[in-house]
Amino acid sequence: QTEELGCRAPQWVRDNLVTMCMRCKEPFNAIMRRRHHCRACGYVVCAHCSEHKVKLQYDGNRLNRVCQECYVFLMGHVVLEDQEWKHKGILE
Repeated sequence: QTEELGCRAPQWVRDNLVTMCMRCKEPFNAIMRRRHHCRACGYVVCAHCSEHKVKLQYDGNRLNRVCQECYVFLMGHVVLEDQEWKHKGILE
């Protein structure tokens, strides 16, 4: 199924079936942690786990919100976690 990632619209996981982010496992709530769907895999994820956008073939190569795992797969490179790049100095 990964070979179809971005080429076909995913079947979205229904919001009412999920109580926590399917990536980081943090619980959802109405105020601070809202639900978003990854447009590549269909998982329900939090905003932190879906900060990236990529062009998806099935949507006419328009930019779409995707989860970090799909972003890494589709872009072919690793993204530094927030804690890693915030603690590194300019010369490191």
